[in-house]
Formats: sequence, C-alpha cells, structure tokens
Amino acid sequence: MDHETRAYLDDMRLQLDRRFEAVESRVGELNGEVRRHFGVLVEHSRHETQIIAEMVGANTEAIADLRQRLDAR
Repeated sequence: MDHETRAYLDDMRLQLDRRFEAVESRVGELNGEVRRHFGVLVEHSRHETQIIAEMVGANTEAIADLRQRLDAR
C-alpha cells in the first residue's frame, strides 16, 4: 500500500472514530434522558394508581353503607 493510500485510510479511520464517539456520546445522553423521563412516568403512574385505589376503597365503603341501609328497611 502506498503512502498516499495509507494516509487516506488512516484519516478516514480517524474520522469514523470521531463520528462513532459522537454517536456513542449522544446515545448515552439520550439514555439518561429516557431513564429520567421513564422514572417520572412511573412515579406519576404510582400516584394515579394510589388515587384509584383510594377511590375504589371509598366506593366499596359507600356501597356497603347503602346495602346496610337497604337491608334495614
């Protein structure tokens, strides 16, 4: 391989290495962003689930009270 071809290939390899490093860096950043966003979504879902559970509990109590009143008649 002549010197010119070797220099060209070395330059291309360095350019590719830089591009891959940039892509890896961006993927790492996106991974962090996705993890944070997912954590927020999970926390929100937990909160919503807790609200639903409380509403179901209150509904169950209201139905039980209504049944007692109807049975007392």
